Amino acid sequence: QTSDAGIHAAAWRFEGLTDPSNTGISGQLIDVDKQPVAGLLVFAFADADLSKEPLAVSTRSDVDGHFLLPLAKPGAVYLRVRNNYRGGQPNPGEYVGVFGGVVPKPLTVSAGRYIDGLRIGVRQIPQLMQMKNAPNTSRPQFRSE
Repeated sequence: QTSDAGIHAAAWRFEGLTDPSNTGISGQLIDVDKQPVAGLLVFAFADADLSKEPLAVSTRSDVDGHFLLPLAKPGAVYLRVRNNYRGGQPNPGEYVGVFGGVVPKPLTVSAGRYIDGLRIGVRQIPQLMQMKNAPNTSRPQFRSE
């Protein structure tokens, strides 16, 4: 049976860039064993808390972990990696990562330039761990049960 849930007007929906961008970031996503991770998204934020709406979202990483993140305008951005567009707490088995590691590091992109070859480490949320931090935090912490 199908039900119409309506429209959530406050949700962020990436519409893509209207013109091809000549400003952005490209790179590779790697796990703790330095192996490429496919199917992930890189989000660009204006704030170090990674809490506002994203400025842009990348293509999904390919089988070699490569991604392309076009930006509409130059400036400093903070990068977060996730499996999907939804916010909140990542689920066990999902990948997460932040450029800079524990403390997000700004990356300044100049107009008309791509930063190439950026490597971002990602980590998979263990299946047997539970999150102990607030759902909207970008830097998860874990505790064993």
